[in-house]
Amino acid sequence: MEYCLEFIEHLDSDIHMFKHNLVFLVPSAVSNVTVSVMADGLLVTWSEPENPNGELLFNITLAQDDLASMDTILPELSTTTALTESFFSLSLLPYHLYTATVTPFTGAGGGEEDMGSLQTEEDSKIMCLGGVRRYLLQQFCSGASE
Repeated sequence: MEYCLEFIEHLDSDIHMFKHNLVFLVPSAVSNVTVSVMADGLLVTWSEPENPNGELLFNITLAQDDLASMDTILPELSTTTALTESFFSLSLLPYHLYTATVTPFTGAGGGEEDMGSLQTEEDSKIMCLGGVRRYLLQQFCSGASE
């Protein structure tokens, strides 16, 4: 975001005008958003933007979709933090997609968002979807391992 301020100065009969451009940049995107299963909920973590461009805060939204019915469960959970992680306390449901969206922002506004997802299987095993990587966690929603 760029602002242009014009100053006009009157000294006797002389008028002086000058312009000063102020540039306020929003942060670049966060990266490496991951959603991990914890004993009593989900932990969302991410890496800070390469170009923070000021004091950062992060808005995190967690959406839940029922894959069997293709319905979005409302309301979405949302929080704001200055940390690079956020915990959501909830009971995970089988065959649901949990998507975390992380948006960095400064006083100049919001930067580009990034997302990470976690999908629970019908048998309560967890499938993590993180960018191009897919891997199966050998962990049940309750936190017990096979």
